[in-house]
Amino acid sequence: MGRPENKIPHPDMAVGRLAQSLRTARANAALTYDQLARRAGYSRATLQRAASGERVPPPEVVRAYAIGCNVNPGLVMGLWHQAQKEKVRRTSGAHSSDAPRLNMARDEADLGAVLAGLHERAGAPSLRVMQRRTELAPGIQRLSRSTLHRIIRRRLIPQTRERMEAYLVACDLAPHKRPAWMEAWKRVRATAENERDRRRRYEQARAREVDALLAGPHSDEAARRLIRKAGFAPTEKFPGPRQPWGARCVTCGKWGRFRLAQIILGEAGCVVCRAAHLGSPEPPAAAQHLPVLVRGATSAFDCLPRAGSP
Repeated sequence: MGRPENKIPHPDMAVGRLAQSLRTARANAALTYDQLARRAGYSRATLQRAASGERVPPPEVVRAYAIGCNVNPGLVMGLWHQAQKEKVRRTSGAHSSDAPRLNMARDEADLGAVLAGLHERAGAPSLRVMQRRTELAPGIQRLSRSTLHRIIRRRLIPQTRERMEAYLVACDLAPHKRPAWMEAWKRVRATAENERDRRRRYEQARAREVDALLAGPHSDEAARRLIRKAGFAPTEKFPGPRQPWGARCVTCGKWGRFRLAQIILGEAGCVVCRAAHLGSPEPPAAAQHLPVLVRGATSAFDCLPRAGSP
């Protein structure tokens, strides 16, 4: 039977239990690795690695190993699924228990979690296997391994119905279960699109109000008054609310170029003073011209002077 095999490095982990099961099957069949290699159709080295317990072997190797030992492959494939899930949790830090129930997914973060959980519950198939499934399924869009990896790691949400369907196929989800997943995807997509529209309308309204505030025959004077209130002394002629404007911070003397619209909205300021104010209870100079906001104003515009106001 050859020299004894090395000890399994992690016998208490799922990959260790899988390796022990494969070794036991070979011992019961009284086969050497050379004999098993002829039966299984894989090299001796590949089969030894599969039973080493050092890493999770490919599923096709595990299946061939079991069949070569006259063992029902379903018995060892259950252990393989456990080992693969354990590997995914260890490498990604994600758990299927982190994900909400499918019908409770309300935003893209929830959907990303349930899609990652679906991959884990499917036995965490490799990217190569998942890509191959999308290539072989008729009428299904092919997904690249990079796209699949980003979905599994919760870095990408399928943006089209075709991609969502392809991901479900890649996870080998039964056809009768797919409609519920597509409905969840549709619901989350609609919510995300509504939120993006709302944010876009708000940004457009905010930009129009800033432009209106600085427009007119006294726009240059108004701009200089506002940037001084924000803590900057302009060193150039006012170029417009969205163009870089040369100014010097009155607190630290740092010179730079700033967009007035961003300063008004509290989205920009002196990086030196901003760093100095971290951990300080006092607000930075760029925010000192917004005193009304802390008294109940609903937006930064409530804090700005209006035409005709003193």
